[in-house]
Formats: sequence, structure tokens, C-alpha cells
Amino acid sequence: MVLARRNAFRKTFHGWRIDRVADMGPHDVERLTEDASVIRNRRKIEECISSALVIQDIQADHGSFCTWFYDVLDGDDLGKLHRTLRKTFKFIGTEIARMWLMATGRIADKD
Repeated sequence: MVLARRNAFRKTFHGWRIDRVADMGPHDVERLTEDASVIRNRRKIEECISSALVIQDIQADHGSFCTWFYDVLDGDDLGKLHRTLRKTFKFIGTEIARMWLMATGRIADKD
């Protein structure tokens, strides 16, 4: 479902520009809960905004998100990395974490 709506998500979340997403507020959350072109789960919308704020903090602390993700984030197995990601980004499930970590080369595809 998310892949089918990716263009709507890209538009809604300003092309995934972190600073623009971080600036979204309660009015944007309300508007998006009524937008049938995206997933209207309030918690997920709020977490997208919260994650953008977390990424801004990571960028400020480490120079870039990539530096944190590849050089600071510790671990090479799904369990440890997922636990760290869950502490950092509150609404990330195991399957999303696994796919993201595989796509970025942090863990190997075991299938």
C-alpha cells in the first residue's frame, strides 16, 4: 500500500526534505488525517515529523545522518540495530528496519 502511494507521500512530505518535514505542525497533521492519498494514521504522521526532528539533531551532533548511520550506529545484526533504531525512531517495525538495513548494506540479505 505504501509503495502504491509513494508519489503522494513524496508530495505530502515535501520531497522528503528534512527541514521542511520538521517544520510541519499540528495543522499539517490534522490536514493529513483527512487526506485519502496517504495513510491517515495520526501516530504515523506525527512520527514522520518527529523523525525529521531527530534527524536534524543527529545531523547537528554528527555532521550528517550518513555519518551517524554508517560510522556511529553500532552493530551488524538485525536485532541490535533494530533495538537502537527503535530507541531513536519510535515507530519503526522489524520488517521496515530489516528492509532498510538490507537496502543500505548494513546487514546482509539472509534469504
